[in-house]
Amino acid sequence: AAWSLRQIAMRSAEGRADAIAAIRQAMRSESPRVRWGATRVFNQHFKYISEQWPLGEELIRLSKAEPVPAVKMQAIQGLYQWYFWDRSLEHKGRIEEALIAGLGREEHPWVRRNFIEGYYNVLDDNLRYLYGSWMVRIKRNEDREIVREGHQRHVKAQAMRFQAAMHAGNDLMKDGLLRALHTHVLREGQGEVDVLDGSPAPETVEGPFLNGYKWFAVHDPLTGGTGARAGTGNDSDPPKFYDESAPLMNDALLSALDPASPELVRETLRALDFLAPFPVDEGLAERMLALVGGTRGELRAEVAEAARKHLPGARVAGEKTAARIAGLAAEGDAVAVETMAAILRSPKQKNLAAHEAVRRAVTERLSAVGASDAVFPHL
Repeated sequence: AAWSLRQIAMRSAEGRADAIAAIRQAMRSESPRVRWGATRVFNQHFKYISEQWPLGEELIRLSKAEPVPAVKMQAIQGLYQWYFWDRSLEHKGRIEEALIAGLGREEHPWVRRNFIEGYYNVLDDNLRYLYGSWMVRIKRNEDREIVREGHQRHVKAQAMRFQAAMHAGNDLMKDGLLRALHTHVLREGQGEVDVLDGSPAPETVEGPFLNGYKWFAVHDPLTGGTGARAGTGNDSDPPKFYDESAPLMNDALLSALDPASPELVRETLRALDFLAPFPVDEGLAERMLALVGGTRGELRAEVAEAARKHLPGARVAGEKTAARIAGLAAEGDAVAVETMAAILRSPKQKNLAAHEAVRRAVTERLSAVGASDAVFPHL
């Protein structure tokens, strides 16, 4: 029935209006089975139905109010597909906001997974194709500039919504937003599947791909996620942020680097891994270095590792960063000084390494320690 209504709504000029009305009526049915069937309309190609925004509004309503997890999942899956077919920026924004709102609600685990992965899907622009294949086929420079500016305005609007949600949302919403940037069953490569060693596999999945099926079975994006980014077919690019959108994302990520919420800090570091090379700014760098200097334990070690990974190539040679670097050089332990050294060794940090306060702190610390001191090799 769903297939038939979809075909009539997209292919029959005479029956289109009646089919659209029938789909909308079914989406509002009191019967869960009927609502389930109605949302099946949107599980396959439905581009021409996406011209009927009242149906999109019904999907948004179901993504919030639907009590049956299977129906709500299908509504969410329909929304992120609708997003790409609808030309209206207003409608795109409404869909993003609906997905973000869902991340802040207590939901069935299946539903929450769909909100996380649905939100990531609307961020993924597959930029390698846009700039490497499609843009070069636009003949006039002025037309290419129109596309570039339009894309970057779109990314800025997404970053504004992300930033607003990270500041105003509850911890559940922040967790979901960050998970959307670091937990992907397809992107993380082959994970650990030993837990299923004692479980016999059906004959239909025997063969060289068995471990891949096992990984899909054990992966849990609500508790896992490493930030790893393996290429998936032709989809190898993370979301990218530009001059106007990167500061918004830096501010959003900075808001989560609070040692009082260690798990959100860890998720932020994983998000940075996934987004790399992400243009870290001085505010975010200064907070990471503050955590290296001011915290202890496993969290501190993880932040230090992230700082050594993401800050050497970042544009962070300002007074705040220099002050933090000088502080690590003057008083830090081996972990802090190793982090400081990893940043200053980068050819991109010549200005930071030449800063008077940094040079003085390194020189004074080096003259005060012996060759057997743990910090000596890094100095």
